[in-house]
Amino acid sequence: MKELIEEIEKKLLYNEANNCIYKEKGEEEECINENQTNDILLKSVEEDRGQMDNSENPSITFPAALINIQKISYESTANFVQKGDAVIIIRLFDENENSIIWDLMENTNKRLHGRHLLSSQYGALHRTKIRKIKREDAYTELELHYSLQFMDTSCMRMLHTKPSPDPKIKVKILELDKDKKKDHEKDHGKKNHHSWNSTESE
Repeated sequence: MKELIEEIEKKLLYNEANNCIYKEKGEEEECINENQTNDILLKSVEEDRGQMDNSENPSITFPAALINIQKISYESTANFVQKGDAVIIIRLFDENENSIIWDLMENTNKRLHGRHLLSSQYGALHRTKIRKIKREDAYTELELHYSLQFMDTSCMRMLHTKPSPDPKIKVKILELDKDKKKDHEKDHGKKNHHSWNSTESE
């Protein structure tokens, strides 16, 4: 999940003037420079470690986003593979009530909803809920909830079939068993012969 947080950070902070956002225009694609869009961009994006717990001296630059993986539930499938369902919360902050928080929300969601950020074992992020948080300080906060499904194969056990025995080895074992049987019959015959001779001499 550490990689997921890092990928979300990159996605939300992307702002290179020399790169393009491609927008469909009929059958063609028009390259729009990043600074020509009306997107309101975040100035800091970090993992949520309680930076806004002390709102008198926050350690982030506004507008800002804090990322938190709230919970992960698992469902077991065959061969110890588990299907995971994660809830990711993006907390958006700005400094006053007359802020651009709703514009921030729209821009953030455009960059995350329906996006595949990791390998093929991870699905796309899907927005599930938005919640405005009532705060007692001078900051405005919006919570964006996303769900993410993925497959965890870290405990998967490989199924190995037993290799079929070498037929040559089997033949050799049978021949060895036959030789042992012959030797056993010879020894048994000698013992019986010796016993018969002793009886005859008496």
